Amino acid sequence: MVTTFEQLYTPEILRLAAEIPDCPLVTDAAYRVRVSSPICGSDLILTLDFDGDGRVTRYGHKLMACAFGQASVSLFARSILGALPHEVTQAGDALALMLAGVNDGATAGDKALPDRQLRDGSTPHGPLPEGLWTGFEALRPVIAYGPRHGAVMLPFKAYRQALTSP
Repeated sequence: MVTTFEQLYTPEILRLAAEIPDCPLVTDAAYRVRVSSPICGSDLILTLDFDGDGRVTRYGHKLMACAFGQASVSLFARSILGALPHEVTQAGDALALMLAGVNDGATAGDKALPDRQLRDGSTPHGPLPEGLWTGFEALRPVIAYGPRHGAVMLPFKAYRQALTSP
């Protein structure tokens, strides 16, 4: 199936890309991470601070990305403050599975799902996370365009890199 420009660049994706929250880099943040998507050239610098429980207390970004990377960072920026590590990694895992065509909202009773597990041990039966992480379903059209998956995953890649930084 050929995906047209209109099917890929939906009004919702373009709206999200245009409405990225203004989150300047935090100059004295404990964590500063830079990640790129080599296929499309998208680039993200992310700054983060955490409290003693691991909640994100301060966040900033500098982004040069395609519309898909912009839309993903837009959603990420709206959800990250106050988030705990397991919440962010679960959302990122669910998004990655959605992009891989695994997490399409099906339940175990609907069809056989691949034997994959999220970091918390649960299987990807169901839609993307709700609560803080709503909105990522707008990125479903990108499933059909693999070269942009890396741009969509940039904020989660940066977050995980920050967690593993010394």
